[in-house]
Amino acid sequence: MGQITLLSVAGSLFQNLASKELVKLVPDAPFEDILQLTTGRNSPLFKALNPGLQIKVIEQITVAIRNPFAIVVAGSSLALISSLFLSVSFRASFDLVDDFLIHF
Repeated sequence: MGQITLLSVAGSLFQNLASKELVKLVPDAPFEDILQLTTGRNSPLFKALNPGLQIKVIEQITVAIRNPFAIVVAGSSLALISSLFLSVSFRASFDLVDDFLIHF
């Protein structure tokens, strides 16, 4: 559940960061077309751009991917570290139950 939340926040952050920067590169394009630029190179607007502007668009999308990716990595790391402590406490509770059952 936590990973899904992290991915949805990261996806939203990516869309916002990318569209904010792409509007600066292609100010005359409709916003819907700019959002399609974030989905890949198959966008009609991307194909209509000159090669120099295509490279700048790809660079901006790459920059926009970095921040959300860092959030997902940080959240996954936190989940991994937390799961290690959960495993230890879970085993310890079973050991206590086993000790209790042995005495009765």
